[in-house]
Amino acid sequence: MYTSLKDIIDKYKEHKEVPKFNSERAELISKFTERLNQSREESGFKKLPAKVYSIKMAQSGLKTNFDLYWFFKYLEDSNNFSKTFWWSLNKKNIR
Repeated sequence: MYTSLKDIIDKYKEHKEVPKFNSERAELISKFTERLNQSREESGFKKLPAKVYSIKMAQSGLKTNFDLYWFFKYLEDSNNFSKTFWWSLNKKNIR
């Protein structure tokens, strides 16, 4: 049990320093989410949760972290990150 307010504060600080992501894939998905939601807000649309993007990428066959790193670099090199993302994941455009 805690003996003082200082102990409670110290315990709170320990819990606060927990890593933000529990896996490398979660960190990669958050990068996609940040970039895509930024362009959605600029266009007047609401933000989408990371789960939406994660499911869409998994359905398209982007399952490994290597695939995600390559795909993120490919999107960064394109003229429009968001449009290229959605075009690339369209089933008609996947080979």
